[in-house]
Amino acid sequence: MPLKKGDWVRVLSLDREGQIMECLRGGELKVAVKGLQILCKEKDLLFLPDGPQDEESLKKSKSKSKKGNPRVEAASIDLHGMRVEEAMKWVEERVNQALMEGADALRVVHGKGTGKIQASLHRYLRGLSVVKRFKIDENNAGVTWVYF
Repeated sequence: MPLKKGDWVRVLSLDREGQIMECLRGGELKVAVKGLQILCKEKDLLFLPDGPQDEESLKKSKSKSKKGNPRVEAASIDLHGMRVEEAMKWVEERVNQALMEGADALRVVHGKGTGKIQASLHRYLRGLSVVKRFKIDENNAGVTWVYF
C-alpha cells in the first residue's frame, strides 16, 4: 500500500515520528518531523497505521533501533561565496541529508566576513528541535559545529 499525504510514519534513520505533508516526484515524500520538513524515500519510512505512538511504545522502539543503526561521522558543508538566502537553502538541505544519513554532527563552514550568514545560521538552528546544540569551532571562528 503506497503512503499518502496525512499518513503517520516513523523515519527510521532518525527514529522519530512524522506526518507525510506531500508526495513528490521520483518517489520522494516530504515528512514533517517536529517542525522540520525532511525529504525521504518510502523505504526510509515505517507506516504507523494507528497514528502517533504513545511514549511507552516510543521508548521500546528506540531501545531496539539504536542497536542496529550505527551513527555516521560528521558531515560538512562550505558556504563560502554564497548569499544568505542561498546559504540557508543549502544548510536546510544538508541538515536533512545529515539526519537521514544518521550523522552525529554537521560542520558548517560559513567564514567570518560580515557575519550575516553566521547570524542567520544560528537563528535557524535555534528553531530546530532536532539540533541538540551548536557552537563556534574553538580554532576557527568561521566554522559552526551542529550536534544532533
